[in-house]
Amino acid sequence: MKLLNLYILLTIILSLTYTSSAQSIADLQKQKEQTLARIATTSQLIEEGSKSQAQNTQKLDLIHSQIETRNDLIKNINQQIQFYNTEINQRVKSITYYEQKLDTLLLHYAEFIRSTQFLQSKSNVLLHILASQNLSQMYRRIRFYKEYLQYQHSQYDAITELNQRLHAERDSLVTAQKYLVVLRNEEYTSRNQLLSEQNQYNNELKRLLLQEKELKNTLLEDQKKVRDLNVAINKLLEEEAEQNRKAKHDAIYKKLSKDFASNKGRLPWPILTGSIVRGYGQQESKLIKGIKTTSEGIDIAAKKNTVVRSVFHGKVTKVARIPGGNDVVIIRHGDFLTLYSNLTSIVVNIGDEVKAGQAIGTLYTEKKAEQGILHFEIWREFKSQNPKLWLHP
Repeated sequence: MKLLNLYILLTIILSLTYTSSAQSIADLQKQKEQTLARIATTSQLIEEGSKSQAQNTQKLDLIHSQIETRNDLIKNINQQIQFYNTEINQRVKSITYYEQKLDTLLLHYAEFIRSTQFLQSKSNVLLHILASQNLSQMYRRIRFYKEYLQYQHSQYDAITELNQRLHAERDSLVTAQKYLVVLRNEEYTSRNQLLSEQNQYNNELKRLLLQEKELKNTLLEDQKKVRDLNVAINKLLEEEAEQNRKAKHDAIYKKLSKDFASNKGRLPWPILTGSIVRGYGQQESKLIKGIKTTSEGIDIAAKKNTVVRSVFHGKVTKVARIPGGNDVVIIRHGDFLTLYSNLTSIVVNIGDEVKAGQAIGTLYTEKKAEQGILHFEIWREFKSQNPKLWLHP
């Protein structure tokens, strides 16, 4: 019975371990699907970018973004490989344990059967009971026989259950080993694709560097546009902050702040499929040294007519148009703000309560262009945040 209790305890511990691992693997597999979707979108954007003007540096940014996303995918696959390696080791240990316990149970059961051989025949049992010298002895012999039968059945059930668990563990081990082979093949393929993308990036960089003089003017203009955009956005934020100071902050406001903060790293993207082509903070040109831009948010490239959505529930506090940024929408989430710039066809108004994932407008795209750039920022009052750290991977 001690062996049986140990077996049950180990089964519970192992099942909890596997459940936790399965949940983690499920999360990784979901992230992997999302990463693959972004890779597919970026590939399409790169292909469309090839048809645009020769001096356009957006293709280079997209390839660079693709390389970063590909590295994320490889990291994800390696994490899954680690999970399956751990699970395989656990399965092997549990199989070894179950095999040892099964051998021990079978050995004890065999010894028990041999030592109680005379009880295997019902006629012998009956004669043994009838040969009792008195009623008390007869009662003891009947009770002993009942206990013998109960123990025999419990041992048989324990052996059967242990044998079934052993088969299940072996099947799970084979399944995990198959997944591991698939993942290693995917990792190998992804690394080859990464090398191809790095070569593509280097070739595009060389091509653009041949036009350094023309590109420098373009990059300087872009640098000025970013500065002008920052100035215009800061003005809007100051107006919004002044408006917020005059408003009453109730319990709902505080709860909204807390809810937003607790979702760091889990917020949905403002567009369903896109690629980050400009990061947060100071960014140095990949083409010409010395040309730097500082952004309080990120730029996300996406196909034309892409719907832009709120990343969290909140209240629309600003809808405006600024030079170089087209339509801008600011949504307040308690102490936090999200800002969406370069929109058109706005479908919300100041004062509207919006939900997470609700459409607020369409991404602006220039004529004859196949893609546009969304500028997205997150603020906690007057301190900007890196949106990439808040959005889900």
